[in-house]
Amino acid sequence: MTSSVSCGGLTAICNWNSREYRMAVHIFGAVSSPSIANFALKATADKAEEKYGTEVADTIRKNFYVDDWLKSAANERKVIHLIKDVQSACAEGGFRLTKFVSNSRDVLKSIPTEDRAKQIQTCNLDYDEIPIERALGLQWHVSTDMFGFSTDLPSKLVTRRGILSTVSSLYDPLGMVSPVILPAKKILQDLCVDKTLGWDDEILPELNHRWKEWLSGLPQLNDMRIPRCLRPVEFGRIVCRQLHLFSDASSIGYGCVAYLRLLDEGKNINVSFLMGKSRLAPVRTVTIPRLELTAASVSLQLGQQLLNQLDMEIDEVSYYTDSTTVLHYINNEAKRFPVFVANRVRLIRDYSQPSQWKFIDSRTNPADIASRGMSIGQFLHADTWFHGPKFLHAHESEWPDCSIPSTPAETVQTTDLQPEMNHCMEKLISHYSNWYRLKRALAVYIFLRDVLHSRIKQKHKLKEYHTSTDQPFTVGRLEEAELVIIKYVQHVAFPSECESLSDAEC
Repeated sequence: MTSSVSCGGLTAICNWNSREYRMAVHIFGAVSSPSIANFALKATADKAEEKYGTEVADTIRKNFYVDDWLKSAANERKVIHLIKDVQSACAEGGFRLTKFVSNSRDVLKSIPTEDRAKQIQTCNLDYDEIPIERALGLQWHVSTDMFGFSTDLPSKLVTRRGILSTVSSLYDPLGMVSPVILPAKKILQDLCVDKTLGWDDEILPELNHRWKEWLSGLPQLNDMRIPRCLRPVEFGRIVCRQLHLFSDASSIGYGCVAYLRLLDEGKNINVSFLMGKSRLAPVRTVTIPRLELTAASVSLQLGQQLLNQLDMEIDEVSYYTDSTTVLHYINNEAKRFPVFVANRVRLIRDYSQPSQWKFIDSRTNPADIASRGMSIGQFLHADTWFHGPKFLHAHESEWPDCSIPSTPAETVQTTDLQPEMNHCMEKLISHYSNWYRLKRALAVYIFLRDVLHSRIKQKHKLKEYHTSTDQPFTVGRLEEAELVIIKYVQHVAFPSECESLSDAEC
């Protein structure tokens, strides 16, 4: 390569020898390194499929998360054989698998000492207890094969910034303790609503008391244990696998929880906690029926995620909610809904059938804990969250009726309201979720009624009706609309009492 440089009246000619360099390894921390490593791992799986079989290749494709491999198998012999094949296949692609941990001592004995985790290399596998490990950030008690929760958090100042740091430090990807974290998030939301409060300002005494009370009970979560295995050791051949998801909402928040129900050939039943979610209600006021519908859509998304990730065939999926409004939304075939409702109903109908959605009583619904939150002391004694409702542990013939209950409007045949209002009142109430908008809509009907009555009495022409200066939204008509709505609801909810009062007046 030749380069010329000119300066004034002089010209210098320089000869440069170009050289090409190639990196032998990928730089740690580079943006492209994780993608390239994943590509190389997938290529290794494709290359190993012909030599080691489909199971080994699928294990490499599906059971690696960055540099961690997590795999479960039915028996120890299968695991030992799988480890050797996966190690060999990865070694041919330039990947060395090491730092193995297992809840089976026989599996650990089959692995060379240098390939075990550092904490296990010095352990006597015949006598010593296997230390606690972490699996993708979750605390795993290897000896008992259970998940735990660690709350060893550094002390922070009781400010908006300190509370945010503490709440964010609680790593809970499966939502095991989401009902406990919800009250802390609510405190943080209340702080964010106050625009005058800075990130490092002292918080109000009331919120300070709530925060310290919540923080003082946090260490109790260290004693919590959740079985990792979804299938008990003594379980026989599984004949039915069911996925049950529950959703609920309140003025505080909304949430959902999922359980796996297994039935073996001996009619034994096991219900396992899979995953939970708990979210705060928006600061902007949203009606409870809309929050219930939002919770149902989150429940559907959680169900789809579990169906994609569970390494088993699910025979039946059921969704439960204690909101009859949501169930009527989903089963609707004729009415048109507002955009907010229509979008979520469309999502639910796209990925599930109306027959999969069932009614459950609020007292039985375990998602009620996720929507309202719970103190740590109460949560540790709430068996419903981790074991599901009692009816799931019984045979299906003993399950309660989960069909949509009939509403009072469906059972009442007659009312004493004005005949011209009866026909549209039910449609108006089901359409409008805002009290003020409902009154204005009914005031329009009252205005039209008054205009028609006036035309009949005075024989006005149509042209005079259009040029009328009377307005529909007068104080009198809004008060009359409010009175009509209250009377209608009273007659629907208390028909016998209203009839008795009418007879007494006569």
